[in-house]
Parts: sequence; structure tokens; C-alpha cells
Amino acid sequence: MDEPWTADVHQVCGECGHVFPTAAALLADDAATAKEFGLTPAATAEQVVACPHCSHDL
Repeated sequence: MDEPWTADVHQVCGECGHVFPTAAALLADDAATAKEFGLTPAATAEQVVACPHCSHDL
């Protein structure tokens, strides 16, 4: 899923190409995925170790 992005985005997944425009967006997606799998979400963006959109591959 390649999405448009600019140099000021927070993070881009190297595997799926998902763009996280801000750290808050990354944390929101991580929280949604954590809830789906019954896990505790990351407290900071730096703690997110896998793309929430690719996490089913782990």
C-alpha cells in the first residue's frame, strides 16, 4: 500500500509502504492493533517495533 508522503512524515513502513504522518498516528494504529490482539499498546512511538499494518506477519 504505497501512500503519498513528504520528507516531514514521522515514519514510513519499509515493507508495506504505509505512511505515518505523525507519531500520534503511529500510536493510534498501534493501539488499535494491540486491542485487536489483546496486547498492551506502546506508550511512545519509539516503543513501536513493528508496523501495525504488518504486525499480523510477526
